[in-house]
Amino acid sequence: MSDSRDKSLPFDVDDADLFSSVGDDHVLSSAPIAPPASSHMTSPAPAPASTRRVGRAHQPEAFLDIESPGRSPQRVRLQGPRFLLGGERADLTLDDRFVSRWHAQLSQEQGAWVLEDLGSHNGVYLRIADEFVMEDGDEIIVGAQRLAFRTGWDAGPTQTVPTLGAPKLPTAPRLVEYVEGGHIRGIYPIVDSMLIGREGADLNFPHDELLSSPHASFERHDGQFYLRDLISESGTFIRIRGAVELIDGDCFCVGRTRLQVRYQG
Repeated sequence: MSDSRDKSLPFDVDDADLFSSVGDDHVLSSAPIAPPASSHMTSPAPAPASTRRVGRAHQPEAFLDIESPGRSPQRVRLQGPRFLLGGERADLTLDDRFVSRWHAQLSQEQGAWVLEDLGSHNGVYLRIADEFVMEDGDEIIVGAQRLAFRTGWDAGPTQTVPTLGAPKLPTAPRLVEYVEGGHIRGIYPIVDSMLIGREGADLNFPHDELLSSPHASFERHDGQFYLRDLISESGTFIRIRGAVELIDGDCFCVGRTRLQVRYQG
């Protein structure tokens, strides 16, 4: 994939409100609702967020199937070399209070569509398949839960002179649970493995109707933690870093909105 693509955007980069259309009280805490039984969305096996695929020899028609809570499903055609998702000035306006003005971008590269987060407040989450190698700070969405995987210390305030205190000791791997507004509700240590689900797991969220039992797992192998979706109904999503090529059937979340890319031709 070429790194020379044009990343210019159709807005003034000096706009102070560029990525602040979502206030601090509108921090994403839950995933979009699961597609209803009558939905035209399918449940393919999308690739992990870190995967890049080989481009296609030709560019087929591409569409986005869109589902938001309380709204009828819709389909839009992807057009142009670049397709912006966000507020009212974007190519696709998402009526979602957790979506930033310029939230994400889909662009054509080597015959495929590439997904990028444009520095949005709440991020973009891609549904994973198989296992995904976790890094400190990775965020996931399972059911209606937003969890962060942490192995290091939280960043303190930026100061010229460091704050006096005892030397930092190694910290235990853990999951941090966030609720709306960005507040921490719980911190859950991970030893060597952890099952997440609605019931019967190591970490249970019994009131979350979007969770399966079990839903996802963490496993430690050779000093690294791996996240795996356990064939859950609503999927497991990882917040993307950088650009990700999309294949037919890939599903991703922007705010509480779920989108699925479909190729035809």
